[in-house]
Amino acid sequence: MSRKKINYTLPDSILLDNPVSKLMIWQPEYPVIVIGQSNSPEKYVLMEKALSKKIPVIKRPTGGETVVLTPKMIIISLVLKSDKLPKSSDFFVSINNILIPILINSGLKDVYYRGISDLAVNDKKIMGSSIYRKPGMLFYHSVLNYGESPQYIASFLKHPVREPDYRKGRSHSEFVTTMETAGINVSMENLMENLEKQLQPILKK
Repeated sequence: MSRKKINYTLPDSILLDNPVSKLMIWQPEYPVIVIGQSNSPEKYVLMEKALSKKIPVIKRPTGGETVVLTPKMIIISLVLKSDKLPKSSDFFVSINNILIPILINSGLKDVYYRGISDLAVNDKKIMGSSIYRKPGMLFYHSVLNYGESPQYIASFLKHPVREPDYRKGRSHSEFVTTMETAGINVSMENLMENLEKQLQPILKK
């Protein structure tokens, strides 16, 4: 499979060709494994398990590590089109500074910015994100784990080649948690609506 081109076909792929800045908050319709731009399936995915469960494996244009997406997760996708785009590190800070209060107001406690762009509760990851750039465009997407079992995620992934310092060698099932476990008190639908409302202004900056 590593010799084959793995096309990025998820719903937010339409943003790559969008002529203006745009935000999309969405849920995957079915489980899918998404590998980072520089990843190979053999190094990051338990392919025998993925094939046995008929889970598709695709490659995204952004960097970062391999993820499992399911309908129990919320995806934030955003494209900025401008001649003056922020640095990736600054954009991660800006958007996380919006997301943290939203999550705290939704019932989570002790939400922290960890690693390059993660959000974590009690030192366990609830969100990861990545960025793809080309002249005049910044494409950001992040994955919020509302309720997918860390054990389910771990069943398809090998331990990553690279990891943030705060992971400390933990397995996926030990390192990842869910917003439901962490105490969120709003529905997935309401959280998605709030994210849409609160993140729209970032398109105009």
